[in-house]
Amino acid sequence: MARPIALLLAALLVAGGAASAQSDDIAPEHVRISLTSFRITPATINLERGRRYILDIANDSGSSHDFSAREFFGSVEMAPAYRATVERGELELKGHQSAAIMLVPGKSGDFEVHCGHLFHAMFGMRGVIHVN
Repeated sequence: MARPIALLLAALLVAGGAASAQSDDIAPEHVRISLTSFRITPATINLERGRRYILDIANDSGSSHDFSAREFFGSVEMAPAYRATVERGELELKGHQSAAIMLVPGKSGDFEVHCGHLFHAMFGMRGVIHVN
């Protein structure tokens, strides 16, 4: 019996919506995140557990950066198509590239986010994702 339910949930996720307690008729909230040379803006990203979001992550610089939040990405619900863009908990973006990721935070807490490129976090490219 558990297998048909798992298959149904997987089909719903593939269809484009992450499962959540939130009504499907409520549009996900867009949160814009900017990556620039040595800054993530906003430095504190506030989200609510169980609510659908689209993280619009834009690399607004000409250099490559990543958005690394392994613990956070490991704790959220995402459709497989979105999960495929977040490899090992990080999203790599070339200069002036952007990505949109729809997700539902499933765990409350503070999650570190940083750029994993050499010295970028040390120079200030870090922040926190706070989930209530």
